[in-house]
Amino acid sequence: MAKKEKKTNAKTKKRYRLVILDEISLKERFNFTMTKGNLFTYVGSLIILIGFLVVLLFIFTPLKYFLPPVDNYKLEKSIIQNTILIDSLEKEILLRDGYYAQISSIIKGEDIQSYGYSDSSNVNSLLTQEQKDSILNELLDRDEQSLNQIRENDLNGVEKSNFQIPVSGGVVSNEFNAAKNHYGIDLVAQQNEPVLATLAGTVVLATWSLNSGYIIQIQHSNNLISVYKHNGELLKKEGDRVIAGEPVALVGNTGENSTGPHLHFEIWQDGVPINPANFINF
Repeated sequence: MAKKEKKTNAKTKKRYRLVILDEISLKERFNFTMTKGNLFTYVGSLIILIGFLVVLLFIFTPLKYFLPPVDNYKLEKSIIQNTILIDSLEKEILLRDGYYAQISSIIKGEDIQSYGYSDSSNVNSLLTQEQKDSILNELLDRDEQSLNQIRENDLNGVEKSNFQIPVSGGVVSNEFNAAKNHYGIDLVAQQNEPVLATLAGTVVLATWSLNSGYIIQIQHSNNLISVYKHNGELLKKEGDRVIAGEPVALVGNTGENSTGPHLHFEIWQDGVPINPANFINF
């Protein structure tokens, strides 16, 4: 046993020399002496050092993108989903802004403008008058079809019996006529007669307009809106909750478009004007 251990120790302690010579003069340039144990230690340390440097290289340089793309795929998928969501939200905001622009035009007594995504300013100059008339007739037909569809559906879920007359004893002086941009009914009444909410809802607008005077607008369920114009005084403010038949204003003669004490009353649903006479017996 002692002889075997000595032989083993002798092999381990056996030294080797690495010599580097000049190719032409054969002069010794460098030599390095080591044992087998030192050789394994040096080689192992060198492998570990190289591996550590490679890891650092992949972490802190663009080489990391050459690694298996597990996390990169998840990140890319998340970015795509967020981009789609942002695009959808942007379209919803544009539609909402267009809808509010329509309501603002209605309140101010202005003509309703289209709020599509395309810019028609250049196209309009290229159309002949005949083409313009054809397009206008088609749009009017579509509006009439939309109105008929809503009338058949009873205002999409609102019962006719739920509507209250907006002013007691009012006499119709001007009827609904969408072709002439008159989207409501004019009711002549006594000065300071109470103007009543036709349905329960929330006041979303209580303001003044040069053309329509004092205006109050109420948001109801089923995306229904009622508008009351030319009031002498407003009794409610924005954000107030009201019930059907509750006074919200007083009949007046305000605004440049008013020719005497009366109420201009409108009903809208989903951006479409509705003839109030189809649901209220004036």
